[in-house]
Amino acid sequence: MKYRVSVVLSVALFIFGGCNDGSKSIDTTPKETAAATKNVQGKDFNYKITVANSASTRTENAQTAKNPQLMMTSTAIPAENIAPVCKISTNETHITTGGGIEFIGSGSYDPDGSIVAYRWEDMDGNVLSESADFSRGFPYAATYEKTLYVTDDKGAVSHCSVQIVVTPKAHKPLSVSIIHVNDTHSHLASETMSLYFNGHKTYTPIGGFPRLASKIKALQESEKNPITLHAGDVIQGTLYYTLFKGAPDALMMDQIKWDAVTLGNHEFDDGDEGLKFLLDGFANIDVISANVVPKPGSLLACMWKPYKVIEREGEKIGLIGLDIVQKTKVSSSPGDDIMFTDELLTAQEYADDLTAQGINKIILVSHNGMDRDLDFASKLRNVDVIIDGDSHSLLGDFSNVGLKSNYATYPQEVSVNGEKTCVTSAWQYAYGVGDLRVDFDKAGKVTACKGQTTLILGDKFLQKNADGKKVEVNATEKAAIMQVINSTPQLEIVPEDPDVLAKLKVYSDQIDAKKNEVIGQSAELLAHNRIPGQTYNGVNLPLGSDIAPLVAKSFYLKSKRADLCIQNAGGVRTSIDQGDITYGEAYAMLPFSNTLFEIDMKGSEIKQVLEDAIINFKDNGGSTGSFPYAYGIRYDVDLTQPANSRISNIEVMDRETHAFSPIENDKTYVVVTNNYIAAGRDGYTTFKTVQEHGARAVDTYYDYAMSFVDMVKALQADGKELTKLPPEEHPIKSMKQ
Repeated sequence: MKYRVSVVLSVALFIFGGCNDGSKSIDTTPKETAAATKNVQGKDFNYKITVANSASTRTENAQTAKNPQLMMTSTAIPAENIAPVCKISTNETHITTGGGIEFIGSGSYDPDGSIVAYRWEDMDGNVLSESADFSRGFPYAATYEKTLYVTDDKGAVSHCSVQIVVTPKAHKPLSVSIIHVNDTHSHLASETMSLYFNGHKTYTPIGGFPRLASKIKALQESEKNPITLHAGDVIQGTLYYTLFKGAPDALMMDQIKWDAVTLGNHEFDDGDEGLKFLLDGFANIDVISANVVPKPGSLLACMWKPYKVIEREGEKIGLIGLDIVQKTKVSSSPGDDIMFTDELLTAQEYADDLTAQGINKIILVSHNGMDRDLDFASKLRNVDVIIDGDSHSLLGDFSNVGLKSNYATYPQEVSVNGEKTCVTSAWQYAYGVGDLRVDFDKAGKVTACKGQTTLILGDKFLQKNADGKKVEVNATEKAAIMQVINSTPQLEIVPEDPDVLAKLKVYSDQIDAKKNEVIGQSAELLAHNRIPGQTYNGVNLPLGSDIAPLVAKSFYLKSKRADLCIQNAGGVRTSIDQGDITYGEAYAMLPFSNTLFEIDMKGSEIKQVLEDAIINFKDNGGSTGSFPYAYGIRYDVDLTQPANSRISNIEVMDRETHAFSPIENDKTYVVVTNNYIAAGRDGYTTFKTVQEHGARAVDTYYDYAMSFVDMVKALQADGKELTKLPPEEHPIKSMKQ
């Protein structure tokens, strides 16, 4: 069964209520009926008006006639010191949820005198207005009473009241198409990906916002009742963000018409100021996040709403935003002025709120990862669809092009007591667009959900020739590739939008120029080879690469949690010459779109992953690029020993004292690496298996090449040059083969 989750988030609701966002500054008077003296029946009703002053109290009863313009008035009593006459008119007293009422108040005085003040109050005594007339929306089904107080120039006060009955609006079946992306991470330009067509490894353009905008616009025009959502992590991961922060991201996001965008943890990577810069750049984008609450006075106050209500075919749909709390607090940089509330409890609180407003179709836009969102789906009431971000999950079958998805079917469905919740995600980096078609019955229950993530490709295809050089395929091969694409619904050739491409070019041209910019200096040649003692690219180094351990050090410095770093030799592609170091050199040395990945591992598991890396090339015929370099850890290597006995005398460096001590098999360490080998590739199988057995793992999505750039720039700022590691910090203590 679905668990009932309820909590009063008084602080969060109060703070959001202080913003002009329409979400909590609504009339929430108690839903009891009025006093027995009032009897509302259609547009015929009895009312009671009390005329009072300090000397006496008189009551006059009256009854209105059937009239669309309802008039409530007290009878004037022409006597000395009698209070003024109070009068209310309103066009309706029976409405459905979501409707509004215009209240018109007036007062008169006889004999000589004048009206000096009006005040409207609700049943709890809350002041609603201090003018004669005001309007009010009624999102909740309930019975409300509004009272007008009229004060004359002698201080006498009279009051009169009107009762409004709000009933739920009747619903009808509805079908919508939810167009969604997530975790675009500043991947704004088209990139190259390898896919397998008919068994041949093929390199093809994929993604980029000019292509993304083109595909989303086409879906918005062709699909029924489109709803367009971004599930968070707009920024962080490429030079577009590193060099320009959120400016190009905001520009590209503005090229697409979004119904809502939620916050991800990486939105806080540059603190409150960085997030404000991004959000200030959004020209017309509604951001929602219910459980991220700026305190009063925060520079982020009122920059997003907890939820948004949209309409399709007259039916209201609630969109609730949700961010992952622990990862945002620990691995990003929100200010102390930002409060976080429990994800599950907050989602239920706002789902209940929307339900009370008569809204029976609710979508949760959740940056929490598929595993957590599937769990949420089993526990939340009245949430129909969850659009996921954070875990970069690919749903559907892409095996015919060599991609392994996280979930075999799109979407995932969770059914509890016969009620269906649909949960889905659209992978990462603007590589694909999700299109989820959902049917609701008139009760707001999901009767069907189906769709797919479509990978958006360019029409250029390269394969390696006999010399290992990438060349464009011939016409016959291209026709065979196109046949696969045309027969696979999840693949599509999508042209780039020329207007969006032109806007992006302003920044991409600057990035091209930036590659020649000097970031620091190297005091000496920092040579690279893969396996110590062997010649690679004409270099033979007895203890191996000079530059790979420095790359590992840059990862270690970037990570806030790492005890040590492990980096595969093949992930470093070039040496660094003596002299100036440019952005271009850094990105040529680390050319892949890799990110920093943290894994909690026991000492014994760390030893095993080092052994795995050597087994890969020594015993399994794998690439020599798997040889393990590192920082914060050192060890002896003996390739003459049998498998699993080649790494010995492992020591780990204390992050504060820099003193080395023997690794402890049962102690847990935080290892930072690149996301490529963290997935078990290049023979690093233990990285993968520990995660499968529950080890804590976090993809930081920090650009790995930028970590190296940051280290070199920090040295330059201190007037220092990049040099080889001191011998005591080099990971290879000895090498035997």
